Amino acid sequence: SAKDINYPTFTELQFASFNKAAKSFGRAGFGNLVKHCAATGAALISRKYHCDAVRIGIGFYGLWPSRELEVQLSKKIRLYPVLSWRAVVGEVKDLKPGDYVGYDLTERVKNKTKLAIIPVGYWHGFPRALSGAGSVIINGKKADVLGRVSMDLLAVDVGGVRCRPGDIATIIGRDGKEEILASDAARDAGTIHYELLTRLNPLIERVLV
Repeated sequence: SAKDINYPTFTELQFASFNKAAKSFGRAGFGNLVKHCAATGAALISRKYHCDAVRIGIGFYGLWPSRELEVQLSKKIRLYPVLSWRAVVGEVKDLKPGDYVGYDLTERVKNKTKLAIIPVGYWHGFPRALSGAGSVIINGKKADVLGRVSMDLLAVDVGGVRCRPGDIATIIGRDGKEEILASDAARDAGTIHYELLTRLNPLIERVLV
């Protein structure tokens, strides 16, 4: 539970047990074992947990293991997310008051607006829980998800956004002054960014920059 500096008790108990076991191995003749017990959280909290090696997981991708550590340590340590997720706007459609969007008539627009179709859905790893709750960024402005997230597309409200087919929609990442963090999207979906990121479909094209 090494994800909050304010609650070290259980982590300290675990560390003491770990060291006790390591000494037992040493007495049994295995004194040259490489000892490591720190994932990203413990590695950030204290050097005493580093032992011979650390296992940096999510921190290696520039993400904090918890909101608590981000608040506690972000002034001393800067992490830069390495992943952005983007897609191309496929269509832009006009909506009139009273029009429904998505499966099962889950959302009905009250005012005249425009809708952009983005070819990303829960098959790709965009949580269905973000139906009517998530957002993307298009040309530097956020556009809210309308209706149900489908298997391979989602609809967003671009009534107040300059948008046309071929524009880039940022699902995770920065565009201009706006940014959507993986932790933000995960929070809105009622989960954690670990789950969100590990569920990104491996068939999505990866571009190394």
